[in-house]
Formats: sequence, structure tokens, C-alpha cells
Amino acid sequence: MRPKRDSLAEAARENEIYIVCGIFESKVDDEQRAYNTTVFINRYGQIIHSYQKTHLYDAFNYKESDTIAPGDNQYKVVETEFGKIGFMVCYEVRFPEIARQLALQEADILFIPAGWVAGAMKENHWETLLRARAIENTVFVCASNQAGNIFSGRSMIVDPMGVIATSGGEEETLIISDIDLDRVHRVREKLPSLVNRKPEFYVTT
Repeated sequence: MRPKRDSLAEAARENEIYIVCGIFESKVDDEQRAYNTTVFINRYGQIIHSYQKTHLYDAFNYKESDTIAPGDNQYKVVETEFGKIGFMVCYEVRFPEIARQLALQEADILFIPAGWVAGAMKENHWETLLRARAIENTVFVCASNQAGNIFSGRSMIVDPMGVIATSGGEEETLIISDIDLDRVHRVREKLPSLVNRKPEFYVTT
């Protein structure tokens, strides 16, 4: 959807900011489904990375795959002036292997845009999973969830020790937090879980 991308790029240039945003993109060979794409735009309005959601939300009596096509892109870290960035989308936070692949590429921060639907235990799952991905990979997690309608809100930023640095409520709001990349390095010195891995013992399929 070029007009949507163009308007986001213009906003980034005008405000001299980076933008991470989820959009729907048409799938050329599938009129019934689109991609759930996250775009990463720099302060000059250039799209420096895009990621199409790979793991679709076919759970809790919902079937995302009816309207969304899975992407086949690889999980890749993007180097920026403020650290190495990895991306996941919503339901994918339930798959620890995605975050781990990004952490093994030395990601400092994971950005996770989401449309996390409210429901029994869902808000607890959201917080627990975000903190777990941060702790086990010793990374910052910046998770932005839609608020209102059917969504639960609770956007938050979690540090590499699982501490919630800042969090929103159920309403649309702006949350702000300092991210100290030295914190990542300090945590990894005292909690070297990535270095201590024993992949030779893992079963692969």
C-alpha cells in the first residue's frame, strides 16, 4: 500500500523521527488475503526494513489466516544509530525461538507492534510473555498494543532484567522511556545466558 507508506515517510521526515508501524499490504497473487507488514522508517523518510508476519493468530477461536497471508522473510536484525533492532508481531511473542534468533544476531531491542485482543487471561499472558522474552534474551522489549475496541492496550517497555520501565493502560496514550544500551551489556555480563547455551544438545526438526 504505497499511499500509506508515503504518508508515514512524510511524517518521519517532517518530525525527524524513526517510525515503526504495522500496515496491511496487498498480496499480488491472493485477492482474499493481505500481509501484516511492519515497516521501519528512519528520520529521513527512508524505509530501512520491512517484516511480514510469519506466525498467524489461528488460536482462541480466531483464524487470522483467513484474511492474512504468512510472510516468508527471515528474522533479521537491523543496525541503527541507537542499537541493533529486531522485529516480531503480536502473536509471535508466543514463539520464543523467534526472539532467540534475533538475540543471537546481537539484537539490543525487540520492537513488537500488536493487536492483542482482550480476553480471559490474555492481559496476563501479554505481560508475562513480554517479560520472558526480555529476560531470556537479555534485551529491551518495546511492545505497542492497540487500545480500545476489542484490544487490551497495556503497551510497555521492558528492560533486559524483566523490569517494566513504563506501561500504558487500556486507553490510547503516549509512553516514554530512556533506553540505556549499556544496561544490555551490564546485564549480559552478570547473566550470560546467551553465551552459556549448549546448542549441541538441542534437538532440531
